Amino acid sequence: MPLDEELPLLVATLRGGYGRHVDEPAWEGFIARLLEASDDFARLWRSGDVAPPGSRIKVVRHASVGEIRLTSTSMRVSGVPETRIVVYTPATRRVATMCGGCATSTTR
Repeated sequence: MPLDEELPLLVATLRGGYGRHVDEPAWEGFIARLLEASDDFARLWRSGDVAPPGSRIKVVRHASVGEIRLTSTSMRVSGVPETRIVVYTPATRRVATMCGGCATSTTR
């Protein structure tokens, strides 16, 4: 996903998490620092958009292999508030090249 599409989704996901922490000093300070540091973040934060964590395609640029596409899947950990596991699975055969053929069940 291009950065101009990913940024709004990341900020909306952060806002989704923030909703459970309104008025907590650590969260308020973190958001204040982001607002001060980035005009783009401030604009996106003011939009008020909220999104839950979810599955997305992530693009990584590896020095020797090139662009790698991974599907990220975010899962909550039952009984442990605010904890989740993110699993990355290959979305292309490029990962198989990087690890010497270990990812044989991926698609193009």
